[in-house]
Amino acid sequence: MAKPGNASSYVQFLEEFCKEHKGTYTDADRLPIRIENLTLSITEVEGESLDLALQYLETKKCPTRLAHAIAHAVAVKMVKSDLSHIHSESSEDEIQRLDANSFGRELFNKVDEMCNQWLTHGIPELPTPSVHHSISVHTIKNTRRKMEDRHVIIDDLNSLFKLKGHPPQSYYAVFDGHGGTDAAAYAAAHVHLNIIQHPAFPEDMEKAMKEGYIATDEGFVARSNREKLNSGSTGVSVLMRGNKLHTAWLGDSQALLVRDGTPIQLMKPHKPEREDERKRIEGLGGCVIWFGAWRVNGALSVSRAIGDADHKPYVSGEPDVSTVQLDGTEDYIILACDGMWDTIPYNDLVNLIYEHFDTNKGTRDNIAEALVKEAKTRGSSDNISVIVVFLRDTVGTPKVEYVDDEIDEEESGNNGKKKNDINDKKPSDDRGKDNKKDIPLQVNFGGPGSHSSGGTTDSKDMSKNGKQSNLQQKKEMFGISHSKCSVSSPISSTTSSLSSSTGDIKQPRGSKSLKSPPGHLAPSTTGHKVSSSSLSSSSPRVLHSDQQAVSTAGRMESKKLSKTGKTSSLLPNKKIGLNPAGTLPPNCSPRTVSVNLPPGKHPSIS
Repeated sequence: MAKPGNASSYVQFLEEFCKEHKGTYTDADRLPIRIENLTLSITEVEGESLDLALQYLETKKCPTRLAHAIAHAVAVKMVKSDLSHIHSESSEDEIQRLDANSFGRELFNKVDEMCNQWLTHGIPELPTPSVHHSISVHTIKNTRRKMEDRHVIIDDLNSLFKLKGHPPQSYYAVFDGHGGTDAAAYAAAHVHLNIIQHPAFPEDMEKAMKEGYIATDEGFVARSNREKLNSGSTGVSVLMRGNKLHTAWLGDSQALLVRDGTPIQLMKPHKPEREDERKRIEGLGGCVIWFGAWRVNGALSVSRAIGDADHKPYVSGEPDVSTVQLDGTEDYIILACDGMWDTIPYNDLVNLIYEHFDTNKGTRDNIAEALVKEAKTRGSSDNISVIVVFLRDTVGTPKVEYVDDEIDEEESGNNGKKKNDINDKKPSDDRGKDNKKDIPLQVNFGGPGSHSSGGTTDSKDMSKNGKQSNLQQKKEMFGISHSKCSVSSPISSTTSSLSSSTGDIKQPRGSKSLKSPPGHLAPSTTGHKVSSSSLSSSSPRVLHSDQQAVSTAGRMESKKLSKTGKTSSLLPNKKIGLNPAGTLPPNCSPRTVSVNLPPGKHPSIS
């Protein structure tokens, strides 16, 4: 990440840059930044210009403050330019589209021209930086085929957008794509711009952030429809304005605030098993199906995301938002995708960062890298992106016992209720260990189905052996009795194991086995019961129709069923759905599993 820099470093950068870039990009030249989309609309010019210019300058190690000034100046020029000569000839509607690659060449040439102009005629007066945080960031592709995460770090929004009369403002975000990189890249370019340009900004920040996300989702769905894209992206953004922290999120990317060694849960991830999310989906005519994980219409394991045009409106593009008052005792904020959250409990993160500080005498640069390495060590095979934003020079000692505290928050834009209490409660997605040390403080936030759950974990929640009941824990985690969809074909009450297809299936988050739903959540059927089953590789976030047949090297895998020697064959194209009524709701296609089962003695699977 580029450093803020000073006047002498700015001149030095311009000299080196202009010496290297004397010509212009032509149709025959390879662009310095790959542009994946085919076209863009006129309304997308400013966001794409800022994003591409900043990426370009980042690869050249341009000081951050200078990069912001150049990117802003170039974006203004692009918006005012006559771009009719790069209109796409493939536009099928009345709205003129711009050819994306031609747009990129035009943009990069303007960046080069701007740098040469400023070197020759002098750098204009740059806005005085209003804020600077120490930041540690690290990302890895891990074992995935490609990197689908994107992140955004804008330490000084006022500098980038030349905003005057505003308190210090910073913006950070992580977007975790699935089904390709398009949605995450689009969100990284447009969410913050849509927030800044919203009429409610800055008077009603929660409205601006919520509708900024919605506008981004609508924009990408429109692009998906014209370019036949199927990707989507979860996301989490924090915007610090003065002494207030505003958070918006979709899906299971998360942000965590740590105050004097105590983790503060700012949000509740959007997952299909959440009772309010399941009811919303079913109310729209969709369903939540267990297929290695609870999935919307049997396909997506997140219930809200930018994009996923084929799954609208069941996969919502409307985020939840929260606001927290900062009092100066905050240590840092962590933003990350589920590749980290699924493997490291909140309190382990706090301990790891504190130990890193203690061991390295306050060094912060490699903290995000250490967290990514730890997540991978604990079994994460997913893309991992981590941003740690430090809010003060020291970090508090991790707290074993939590004390009551209050966060003075603004009125929620979701339901009009005040959000001013913290619950000492274990996160609903069950990422902590079964002890009190892994229970973060939790901020109440508005939104459909949101509620306050008071109380703390005490001896009443523990079984006789001192550990929390697994059954009770899972009941609290899911908050539902069963899915609305259940098995629609006869299957014997046996235990089976199916090997994963060798096709392009996204690998598991956290390397967890693809298992059947918990027993108390398993859907009921008339005359048929399914006991636990598992796949050798765990659940991908997206299951496509071509991934329904499960085989190895094109052959049916033989698996043993029971210790009795009895067998049961799941014939090819047998449909496994989930519906207590015996029929599937609209838009729910059952999953298809193919397997050939020989006789023999079979081990049971727990």
